[in-house]
Amino acid sequence: YSPLALFTTAGVDARVVDFQWSSGTWTNGGHGLVSTGGWAGGSGNEMILNNANLGLDFSGSVGSLGYLAFQFGEYGGNMNLDINGHFVNFNNWQDLNGATVGGVTINVLAGGFGNDMGTVEFNGLIHKMATGGQEYAVDNFRYQLVPAPGALALLGLAGVAGRRRRRTC
Repeated sequence: YSPLALFTTAGVDARVVDFQWSSGTWTNGGHGLVSTGGWAGGSGNEMILNNANLGLDFSGSVGSLGYLAFQFGEYGGNMNLDINGHFVNFNNWQDLNGATVGGVTINVLAGGFGNDMGTVEFNGLIHKMATGGQEYAVDNFRYQLVPAPGALALLGLAGVAGRRRRRTC
């Protein structure tokens, strides 16, 4: 995929977007490639990014997330992360372990020291995200949606009705 190519994966709107090198210079000359090479440690299809970011619009497709995790492979150069419009340029995932970006806490569960594979998770309200690198792969995205406000109100009413019913029995 070339930059700005729009596609959908597991119902999520996605596109390959510009990448920022460690010098601060932006490029739109990168690309994304679907592969089965196992660069991120998963099985099946994965996205390999070379001087590009994978932009994911959750709120515009499946809804905002409260949790996200994925497997990655980082094999050279710097990486980018943008969560809810807050951008970070970094060298290895471990640089962000325990950090908060865009109101979201990042935990590196495995790997992330450079030239390796691992798993990273994000806890907090996520509307949009972009992640990428110079020699970078991602796979096996897992997420939990934030219930819509109307659904929370219905759950609250069901809880009140359930409590009321228990009291009268």
